[in-house]
Amino acid sequence: MKIPKLKLSIALFVVGASTLALLVLAANHHEISAHKHQLAESVGNVLKYGWTLFIIYFFAKVLRVTPVRETVKLAKKITIPSILQNVLVLIAVVAISLCLYRWVPILNFSWLYLLPANTSSGGPTNIVMIPLQIRYVGIGFVLLFALCVPTLARREEIVYRLGTRNWRDGSIRSVKFGLAHCLMGVPLCVGVALCVSGLWYTLQYFRGGIERSTLHHSIYNWIIVCGALVWTIVQVLH
Repeated sequence: MKIPKLKLSIALFVVGASTLALLVLAANHHEISAHKHQLAESVGNVLKYGWTLFIIYFFAKVLRVTPVRETVKLAKKITIPSILQNVLVLIAVVAISLCLYRWVPILNFSWLYLLPANTSSGGPTNIVMIPLQIRYVGIGFVLLFALCVPTLARREEIVYRLGTRNWRDGSIRSVKFGLAHCLMGVPLCVGVALCVSGLWYTLQYFRGGIERSTLHHSIYNWIIVCGALVWTIVQVLH
């Protein structure tokens, strides 16, 4: 199944955003430091709204190659035990991330620290979730993202799990899987912690192939999406 190449687009976004960040730094050396914060905020808003338009367009393209009925079909395979299992995996990932964040400061780095947009965004986050910061846009975005979860999860499973021969191979792939998320803006500590979820999906792959690992990967992401939806609704009602 062919879907748009998000990583290439993210790379281009990073290059463009970094260029804008350099412009802000250059501006500081041209005696307009009094307007630095205002300029950084303006650049941040341009990046935020521009990226939001792109990611919504990207998800719309994904839906074109993934009928909603396929998402519904996968959702029907969800069981209570599988939900609880992935909740525990998510808790483990969060716990490891927090421990690394506190005790291994060098792993707190994210390339988002370099961007002016980070000034108003509250710190590093997965840039796919940036649209959540825009009032009233977030709810619709989360619902759109939820429909795209199975396709995106399957794509990652094909890239990182398909053809895994043994646990040694699976461990290496899981490290690559976890650290690849740092490209999305998450700190290194989170990328390292996500290796755990990668190992979990590897176990599911050994038990039932791509279909099973995609199911569990989707459930894990849907749990996060549900949390994001609740957070977004609270922000709108606040």
